This record gives sequence, C-alpha cells and structure tokens, in this order.
Amino acid sequence: MTHVVYVFGEFLLDPLTRELRRADVAESLPVSTVDCLIHLVRNRHRSVGRDELASAVWGRIDVSEASLTQAIMRIRRVVGDSSCIRTTPRLGYRWAFEPTTEHRLDAPPTANANADAVAALPAPPPVRRSRVPRSAVIGAPSSMAMGRPVSGSLSTTTAEMPGSPSALFVA
Repeated sequence: MTHVVYVFGEFLLDPLTRELRRADVAESLPVSTVDCLIHLVRNRHRSVGRDELASAVWGRIDVSEASLTQAIMRIRRVVGDSSCIRTTPRLGYRWAFEPTTEHRLDAPPTANANADAVAALPAPPPVRRSRVPRSAVIGAPSSMAMGRPVSGSLSTTTAEMPGSPSALFVA
C-alpha cells in the first residue's frame, strides 16, 4: 500500500501518521494543528476558507476564531517562515511554501503489522452487567430502589418527627 507524503524545505509531512518531521525529528504539534497543515498543503493550489478549514479539522464550523488563529500561528512558528501561509482577506488561508512536492511511499510496516495483529485477536467476551435486587437495598422502600420519588406528604414538621429535639420538649 502506498501513501502520499509532502516535502517542503527541510520538512516532511506525513498525513498517514499525522507527523511533521524536520530532518527526521518529529515536531511536537497538537493534532488539530497538524490536521490544519495537512488540509492546507493538500489544497495548496487554492485559498481555503476559514469555515472549510474549521470543518475539515474540527468537524464543525462553529470553532472560535482564536483556535484557528492559534493553529496557523503554530504552523508559521514551527516552519520558521511566516510567509508559508498567506492570509487571504475576507476568505481564509493559502499554503504558499514553494516548492512543495508529493512523494509516494510504501506504508510503514508497523501500520500493516498492527492491523494484522488486531484482526487476529479473538473477540472480547460480552460484558455482563450485574443487577442489585431490590431486597438488597436495606431500609429503602421499593419505590426508592427503583429510582422513583416517594409519594405522599413531605410536610411533616420537626415537632411531629419521633426522636427530634423539638418533640422531646413538647409539653
């Protein structure tokens, strides 16, 4: 199985592993920032709208402007060139680092080995849930054991309650 990686400057971006590497050293970036970079690089031939980018990265368009701005700032900081992403006024962003090239690579053997190993595992046993019988709930009326409120009048005053201090001093 082959997959595409992107090379620009001294960086290699691997969408399959969601890694950005500089000279074979993985850069420490949040996953959402790497996803943002992947989407911009894949669509480098055009400007990408803010809503489209938010939807592609976070799965929704109601992402705060600050989250999107932070992701773009992190990318610019790691790449070390603020012109790698151009801001398109009233639209969004465009990947502008040239040259950016695509290379097809074989999938890493660990990815295939893990998939084969997971497929070979037996199915887990079904989860059994235990139920506590109502009779095991000591001192609780059956309606409380079922999670229903106790019906009846709850307007008993403390003087009417046996053993309450005010009941002891009633003349």
